[in-house]
Amino acid sequence: MAVGAWILIGAGATVLAMCASGDFDAVRKMLQPQTHSMVIVTMAVAIAEYLVRDVALPLIWLSLPVAVCIQRYFTTAELRSRDIDARPMVDEAWMHVAKVIVEAAETVSVLRIDTADPQTARTVAMMQGGCDAIGTYPSGGLAILLPDCPPPQGDALARRLRIAMQLHKVDCHIASAAKPRDGQVLDDLLAVSEAELVISREASRRSANSA
Repeated sequence: MAVGAWILIGAGATVLAMCASGDFDAVRKMLQPQTHSMVIVTMAVAIAEYLVRDVALPLIWLSLPVAVCIQRYFTTAELRSRDIDARPMVDEAWMHVAKVIVEAAETVSVLRIDTADPQTARTVAMMQGGCDAIGTYPSGGLAILLPDCPPPQGDALARRLRIAMQLHKVDCHIASAAKPRDGQVLDDLLAVSEAELVISREASRRSANSA
């Protein structure tokens, strides 16, 4: 009864607020059972733990890890179902934004992705969640601006992207550079990342020839 009342009161108050603001499309979505699936599953786990207490099973410690797993599952499912806007910024806009931020920030990382595959932008957008500036690069490929991202974190993200691209079978080369390790202005970071891309392309070419 408490679970039912909690869901009813919580959803009812939200619906009333949506009606007051005139957002009737959201109201219709709130009236669908699927919208409340995460809450219902979480409550079902809580009820199960409450019932098994009578048989002296010490399962209360499972509450937190189970709740985290449930939330992660539903959040991931929702993100995958969305049509992610994977269109990168045009190169002129990205270069202007990046130049200003690199000059102003104490630490910032820049990633370069050398590829012509359109799937790359979507893969990056899904990993980053739309938090960082993704733009096209004048000479081709993509560039990612990571404000307040120290060099180790920028390098780690570059490694994650390489693994993700391999899983998606995207042929690309990825390089990272960061302030202050590799320079103080955007041109310095782009020069370092370009040099790394050249080395990566040459290594791939030699590997292919030897195979």
